[in-house]
Amino acid sequence: MTTFATVQKVKLDYNDLKAMGIVGSRFDLRTKIQSGRLPKPNKDGSSVQARIWWWAADVQKAMEREKLTAAE
Repeated sequence: MTTFATVQKVKLDYNDLKAMGIVGSRFDLRTKIQSGRLPKPNKDGSSVQARIWWWAADVQKAMEREKLTAAE
């Protein structure tokens, strides 16, 4: 499997996760974070409206972990 985060660190936001098919809606995103299937996001700033993002490598590890869990 080719990794998309091996060369450099890449930040992903909600739109990236949605385009990749990892989440379908903000509700889906919230439930996956609460259940531990996705890591908690990082924030740019401390305000409530600060932009959230994830490292691509962290998302990839979570998706591999979920794939292994589904195979069992």
